[in-house]
Order: sequence, then C-alpha cells, then structure tokens
Amino acid sequence: MKDYYKTLGISKDATIDEIKEAFQKKSRHQHPDRGGTDEGMAALNEAYSVLKDSTKRAEYDKTGGIKKEQTFEQKVRAEFFNLIGAALKEQGDLLQICRSFITDSIKKVKMDIYNMESQISELKVKRARIKSEYEENYFHMVIDDYISKHLDAITKATEYLKIAEEIDLQLTEYSSEEELALTYNKIYTGGTTA
Repeated sequence: MKDYYKTLGISKDATIDEIKEAFQKKSRHQHPDRGGTDEGMAALNEAYSVLKDSTKRAEYDKTGGIKKEQTFEQKVRAEFFNLIGAALKEQGDLLQICRSFITDSIKKVKMDIYNMESQISELKVKRARIKSEYEENYFHMVIDDYISKHLDAITKATEYLKIAEEIDLQLTEYSSEEELALTYNKIYTGGTTA
C-alpha cells in the first residue's frame, strides 16, 4: 500500500496549503530536469492528486486506496442506466422522457458552467482591487481558494457535460413504438387522431 503522506513528507492532518507547499518543494528536487527520476515525479504527482482532492483524500484515509477511474465509456454507460432508472418512475413514452431529461440536464450544466465562470471573473476583479503591505495577503489566499474550488467544479461539470452529450447522441439510435405511431399519425393523417 502506498503512503501518500510519507511520499510528500507531511502529517495526516496537513492542510491543503501544506500539501501544496510540500509537493512544490519535493517536485523541485524530484523533477527529471533537475536530477530526479520519472518514477519519483510520478509518485509525487499521484500523491498530490489524491491528497489535494478532498473527496479522494477522504476515501484514501478511510480505505487506504483509491478506486480506479472509470473509462469514459463506463461513465457513459453508468449514467445512461441511471437516466433510464429515473425515467422508469415517470408516466409516458420512456424514450421521450429520457430525451427530455438529458436535454434539460445539458441545459442546466451549461448554465452552471457559465455562472461559475462569471463568478470566477468577479472574484478576479475583487482580488485585483485588494492590495496589502504584508507579504501574505489573506484576501488573496481566500479568493484563490474560492477560485480553485470553482475551477474544480467546472472541470467536473464539463466532464459530466461530455457524458450527457454522448448519451444524447446515443439516444438518437433508439426509437419506440409510441414514437413511431405518432410519426405515422402525423404523416398519414395530418396529425389528427381517430
């Protein structure tokens, strides 16, 4: 079992700033361009990527490991199954419900990303307005933390958006009898029902 805390030379109760500082300090020495090794740098990157992410860190602290990342296809499949499960709880054409859910989801995620990007822009303006005579600017530190959290959320939202768009694309390969009957009705009866 890998000990990420030992790799970075920090205690288990280290703050995110201490983790970042330890990573930067160790990576200066371990970088292959400065006499380090690729393996050593990879170990530092792996430790840092787990410990800087609060969710991964909590899992690591609890289990001593991290689940392997799913492939994009596995994530699409899992999300597709969740979509179908949610649609089964609704009344109506299952395929149309799935299409409606995924379309709404894509719109919402795009709006969330836009809002977070706007908030980051506002935070950067606020940050630029605050000057300090002290070496450490507490305002900058807090604002930088907020920006970092927003960027992480945007990354996750963008990944979900790609998954949702792939599901939306795959949904075009499906048809339902209800949908075919409605199409037939519109074409051959002028849209009137008997």
